[in-house]
Amino acid sequence: MSYKLSLMMSMIFVVFFSVFSIDLIMIQNSYALLDSKSINISYFLSKNGDVSSDAINYIERFYHVDFTLVSDSNPAFGDDIIYNLSTTYHPFIIGEEFNITIQRMTVVGYFN
Repeated sequence: MSYKLSLMMSMIFVVFFSVFSIDLIMIQNSYALLDSKSINISYFLSKNGDVSSDAINYIERFYHVDFTLVSDSNPAFGDDIIYNLSTTYHPFIIGEEFNITIQRMTVVGYFN
């Protein structure tokens, strides 16, 4: 009889641990997805060479991220563009939603 009770109690911990593991895997997946999007955005910014409001709107609509420019908005050839990309993650069990943000840099005119 006691083994049934211990089996039921241990299943609660197994389920909790499984859902927590799924949250951690999904956070890593969101971070990897942001990283892969940043490669395409870096190529786009480097090729165009400007960070106008139209370019920012295009990036936010096409890639479904929040784009924040950290560096100067009018770079010249060879200047660095530093930007932040962020997305919101809604966890299953960890707590309330939070933002995952990465910061990347690209050089204007260097895209080969």
